[in-house]
Amino acid sequence: FLLCVLAGGLLVLSSPGINIWPAAFAAFAVIFWILDRADIKQWKAMWLTGFVFYLFTTMWVHVPVTIFGGAPAIVGIIIALAVAVVSALIFWAPLGLVAKRTNNSILLFALVLVALELAKGKYYMGGMPWLNIGQTQYSNILSLQLASLIGENGLSFLVVLGGGCIYKLISDIPARKKWLYSSIFMLAVLFGFGKLALLMDKTPEANHTVRLVQTGIQQEDK
Repeated sequence: FLLCVLAGGLLVLSSPGINIWPAAFAAFAVIFWILDRADIKQWKAMWLTGFVFYLFTTMWVHVPVTIFGGAPAIVGIIIALAVAVVSALIFWAPLGLVAKRTNNSILLFALVLVALELAKGKYYMGGMPWLNIGQTQYSNILSLQLASLIGENGLSFLVVLGGGCIYKLISDIPARKKWLYSSIFMLAVLFGFGKLALLMDKTPEANHTVRLVQTGIQQEDK
């Protein structure tokens, strides 16, 4: 239970607004530890982790309900809790089922997480592309350069793999050398490409496509 709370809390710390991006890698290292070693059922562990994550990152939902909508405060809080409960059930609990059926495969876990993020961004509540794992890296200027090649969801995939490498490096002593090489390769991909991209001379393009992005400001200030 406490490890699930820790993992969810680390994801909160890595989310936009707090910006401790290394915490995302630590969160998934803890998650794979939970899936491998904890007594709690895996789907319950993932639901609890996701609930803690969403509890703190979607609590703002009560602001438009109460301040802008005029509903009583208790109604706003209940709706915000419901969003956290349901979101964790849909987008995190299935990860526990995947882990159980695939013998805790890190690769398949990462692939399913990305698939769920894509579905969330298109269908859930009319399209909810926020709080994807790749967004935890928005203040990491080096790994962010990869978004030009693999997109935000590709960053999600690499963050999960990075956390898995950390866990295996600590726990899988017989294969530690293999996971050490894997970790070095992950570091090279995440940070080496970004460093190279920033060093390269860039010729400004004549035409630019601009999209409107909602800023991460307090609901009361909008």
